[in-house]
Amino acid sequence: LCLSPPGLTDPALGWPAPDHQTLTEALALALVRLAPPLDFRSDLLRQWQADFAAMMFERSQQPIRVRRSAFALLAQAYRLLDLIIGLRTGIPTLADAERALARLQEAESLPLAFRILFWWEVTYRLTETGDFDGAESAHRHALATAAALKDALPGMADEVDVCLLGLQHGRLAYYQGNFPLALRCFLLEWKNLSREKIDRPAHLNVHEARLLREAANVFSDLGCLPAAEELIRRAVQQQAHTDDPERFKSIGRLGEILLRQGLSEEAARCYAESLALQEANDLPLDQTLTYLGHAALQGGKLGAAAEFYARGRSELERQGRRGSSAFLWMGEIALALAKDDQAGLQVLAANYGEHQPLRGPRVLPRAVGATGLWQAGLLPAETLAAEIEALLKASYWLEALHPLRQLH
Repeated sequence: LCLSPPGLTDPALGWPAPDHQTLTEALALALVRLAPPLDFRSDLLRQWQADFAAMMFERSQQPIRVRRSAFALLAQAYRLLDLIIGLRTGIPTLADAERALARLQEAESLPLAFRILFWWEVTYRLTETGDFDGAESAHRHALATAAALKDALPGMADEVDVCLLGLQHGRLAYYQGNFPLALRCFLLEWKNLSREKIDRPAHLNVHEARLLREAANVFSDLGCLPAAEELIRRAVQQQAHTDDPERFKSIGRLGEILLRQGLSEEAARCYAESLALQEANDLPLDQTLTYLGHAALQGGKLGAAAEFYARGRSELERQGRRGSSAFLWMGEIALALAKDDQAGLQVLAANYGEHQPLRGPRVLPRAVGATGLWQAGLLPAETLAAEIEALLKASYWLEALHPLRQLH
């Protein structure tokens, strides 16, 4: 009955039974939603629920053996998860994702709900790697696919909206500086989660904690630091009970919010805890080492700051990720200014051009670094003015105030 439009669900009205394609789309959506109408007391579906949660919410990268089953749709779903795992190695591009999906669909056309899931994952991965243009394109694919699924299943449109789209739409709106839209998306996702408070699967608690972290990001950038701190502390507390592998991100974000409030010692403790979690899971360490440097620098511990920045630089070189060094470069400029290291500033000024291609959220460290170089007399006023314009375009309104005051 849920396949029929509202008002036409009475069999007495003669509404026809759904065709095979419609039923397939509905069942695929139910698999992705991990919710009724499927009975997850079934051993087969309970195993799927565990595998799906491990993959999409616990961010597992362990290969999943494709299960042979008379339920062809479920076997297809497992092949999709294997495809997603393959995109979690290295730094994938939008073109990589498009080719991978095309190869899978050469043999079998994926249901629309599966394609939404695929593009959700691609959007998430590309924002993680800083490819915001690619992420926007992937998200447009997801939204277009969701619209097609709503047309195919008009009576399940609300279920499609809960298909993880709110979180990703909100994240992209945040990266684009559209904070009101980001908060509306997060609110929609929060309401959807609230519908399943009783006996809901554990993975939704993981999802809720990440939603709190994303909302904290918005409030932090708006300068509402007490509200941001409250949200991120709730996220950290909730993640302590869910074994969320992304807990290190929330603890690191708490450190950043505390640092913005001038609490460098408390921030350093958060960064150290985040770093320990990353080391335990063999994750890249350069970003957190850089933030430990920022905390030490703000606390006046120049020697410790230099040590953390050096460790961050070594970690970047070990990974071969020079393009990810903008925040480190920014900190090194601030340290060189504090030490009146003119020779070091000259070297860092020569590296300014490396960061020119940065856009979106990545313009912030370049602009902050440029402000320091202008103060040292190593960049012209016209360059700093252009950096201020880039900050404003990226909705870094509060962050633009300091270079504006310096320049004018």
